[in-house]
Amino acid sequence: MLVRLTLADHRRVYVLYPGDQESSIDLLRQLFRNSRQALLDGVAHHKFWGEPHLAAAAAPAVTPDPAPRGRLLLPEDEAEVERLFQRLKTVGRLDQRGSGDE
Repeated sequence: MLVRLTLADHRRVYVLYPGDQESSIDLLRQLFRNSRQALLDGVAHHKFWGEPHLAAAAAPAVTPDPAPRGRLLLPEDEAEVERLFQRLKTVGRLDQRGSGDE
């Protein structure tokens, strides 16, 4: 398959793909699907795929509140992790070597 791409700066690039017909069709479909600002065979991407135009889709989107996250650790485990983290920050290691606690 040979595909001629014209880039935004009007340079032309040729893509030569030596695959079989089925994989060539899949590659061409992926190129078309991911070329959001392109003209595909002279048709704007959103019209080619039957999608709403970017200006219509640019309306402010309502973002849903994130779902509450479950606790990963028990409170006493969180305290132990925090203690280990503080030790790591101050001493630079978690093992007991060279800490004077021996």
